Amino acid sequence: METDVEKCVVLEKILELLVSAGYYRATICTLSTFDKLTGGLAWCISAAAHAHAHPNFYILYHDEQTLGDKIKVGEAIEAALRSMECPFPLHAHQLQGLDYDGVYPVIQWIVSRVLTMREELGAELRRYSHLQFQNHFELLEDPSSNPERNDVSPGVNGSSFHQLLHRMAQKSETCPASAENGSGVQRAPTEILHLGNKQSSLMNSGIIDGEYNEDPQHQVAVLMYKIEEENFNVHQLQELLVDTEKSIEVLHGSLSEQDHRKTSVLNEIQLLTQKIDQAGAISLFQRLMSHLEQLKLLEKQEAEFRSHCKQKRSDLQDEVIRVEKEAPNNGESESDSCDMDPLIDVASRKLDAAHRDFSVKMRAISLLKRKVDDVPSQTELIQYERRFAELFGQIQDKLRQTRRYYGTYNALIETKELSLKEISLLNSISSQFQNAMASANGRSKLIDSFEDIAKGTQQKLEKMQCSLQVEQKSCNSIKEVYATAVAQQRHCSVLLKAFEEECAKNESLRSFQN
Repeated sequence: METDVEKCVVLEKILELLVSAGYYRATICTLSTFDKLTGGLAWCISAAAHAHAHPNFYILYHDEQTLGDKIKVGEAIEAALRSMECPFPLHAHQLQGLDYDGVYPVIQWIVSRVLTMREELGAELRRYSHLQFQNHFELLEDPSSNPERNDVSPGVNGSSFHQLLHRMAQKSETCPASAENGSGVQRAPTEILHLGNKQSSLMNSGIIDGEYNEDPQHQVAVLMYKIEEENFNVHQLQELLVDTEKSIEVLHGSLSEQDHRKTSVLNEIQLLTQKIDQAGAISLFQRLMSHLEQLKLLEKQEAEFRSHCKQKRSDLQDEVIRVEKEAPNNGESESDSCDMDPLIDVASRKLDAAHRDFSVKMRAISLLKRKVDDVPSQTELIQYERRFAELFGQIQDKLRQTRRYYGTYNALIETKELSLKEISLLNSISSQFQNAMASANGRSKLIDSFEDIAKGTQQKLEKMQCSLQVEQKSCNSIKEVYATAVAQQRHCSVLLKAFEEECAKNESLRSFQN
């Protein structure tokens, strides 16, 4: 009972390890323990196959497989564990015999490999996602860290104003415009720079014209006109500056929105990587891709088959039309068709009977195939023989142990009985000794009882000596049989060695003759 309880505890530990690795079929109550262990090992080996580019690591297991296929899966698991350098040996017959003590350390090792591979794969996917994000996206600058984005007061003048215009023009060439206000924001600093250059050129032109114009009144009128024009231009510049500030604020808002979207995208990427790590979706994705490729190939073959069938159908229809046109339309054809009807009926009945016979034979063949599949192969018989040998050894050990227990128990019971008799005898002697010694008749009776006790003890001793002699004789006979068997074994080994030497000599002589 304790052994069954220990086995149940080890089995629960094994199933918990498989579930922690991601094999949730271990929680299905209708599956047998052998299917859970074999399926879990096959799944773990296939999941850990990403670290080893070896085709033998991809093991496919179904619950509805035959016994021979399941044994082949067990042998494949044994070979895969040996190729993966598993430190704990596991044989296929241990899975068949549900050797939990041998399977448990292997499950621990393969589950640790699966979890380690999953962590490495998650880290690799995380690094790959970061690399792709850096290649396709670029972080925008913080507006508060750039002092050139600050508002410019409309009262600036002189060289500082021109420097501001130049900075804004340079910034408009490097800063990317947004999707909604990109054209207006990029055009505003350029227009401001153009108007500033125009103002400076007009002032310079006035001075130059003043050098060549000798009429002071005309020069004053021209200057007043230019001053009014420049005031109007300054007013336009101030309006453009206000619009530019508004567009900068819009850009700040879009920048904060982009930052928020970036954080949300990073969170989604992290959640997806966690889901991939938990579900082991890489192997599932590869299987899905292989199934999709097979589906595409089957669809292509189906389309080709349909086109071939359509072509064949059209050819047959053309042939039927041609035959109908060539057939004579007279009374002889009708009489021939009437004569052919019973023949056609007979042929159809024969065809139906042949179909029935064929179905019966096919059912018999399928039944025989199932029976042949149920017959164990040579490998299965060898495994059964190994398992039976192990069970026979265990039974013999248990039998010897049980016999020792029974012998010890019988000896102790007999010792106990003799001790109880001795104690009761001593108690009776002690209680009757004083009364018996008081009279001569009592002393004689006491002596007679002592003689009877001595005779009974002597008889018991003789009986035990006889049983001891019988046991010694049986032991001596067994020793003689054992010595005879050892001598025969030595003689057989000597003969086998001589036979091997003669075979080697024979082979050498044959090779020398050839």
